[in-house]
Amino acid sequence: FNYDVTSSFWSVFNFSNVYCLYYGLDITIFAYLVYMVNKNLKAFTLVELMVVIGIFFVITSVILFQSKSFDSNITASNLAQDIALTVRKANAYTLGFQVPQTVSGVSIKGYGVNFTAGVGDSFVLFGETDPYDQLYTHTSGCGLFSHIDECIEETNIKTKDRITEISVDVSGSPLTLSPGDSLSIIFTKPTGEVSYCVQSGGIGGCNYTLATVAHITVSSTQGRLYVVNIWNNGQINVQ
Repeated sequence: FNYDVTSSFWSVFNFSNVYCLYYGLDITIFAYLVYMVNKNLKAFTLVELMVVIGIFFVITSVILFQSKSFDSNITASNLAQDIALTVRKANAYTLGFQVPQTVSGVSIKGYGVNFTAGVGDSFVLFGETDPYDQLYTHTSGCGLFSHIDECIEETNIKTKDRITEISVDVSGSPLTLSPGDSLSIIFTKPTGEVSYCVQSGGIGGCNYTLATVAHITVSSTQGRLYVVNIWNNGQINVQ
């Protein structure tokens, strides 16, 4: 038989019904069209569905793991940058670019940052008041600034990242501080000259004042390390 497809019929199909409006269309053509629709609407098998779900689960797990690792590394990097920024702030205070209001009326020799080995969740910005020493003096936490309480600002680390190692280079050899030892990095007026003070057990006089560079190592919860380097020429960088 011969027929003109465009002029002899018009078909409408959907998932629940099959409609066929035609003029002079043989019933065998209609049956063929229904067969083709059913063939193209074939559903997934159970095995195919399980494979798709499995692939989706694997991809989602990888994305979530990478996201947690990325977030952890970002917070550790931010902590290292915060430490470097605090050291730069001490330098800026020393050079007179700005002065914290808490030290108003007190004679300041310079400004510095203090770290204590084994105490990885905080560090202190302080003002040096004693013209004869180069160390951080305190009797309690940050409060009313005075000659015996030199703390200006204490930074408490709120994430799970920690300062895991503090070291200085002396005569080209690295010296790692033991838990309880403290390191003060001081910028002295008027030039901003850098001096280091390592106190054994956090008490006593200064050791290793001729160090050339100090290293503050920050570790993320995923084990990623960032190192803040403070050189005796005032250069500060994060690796």
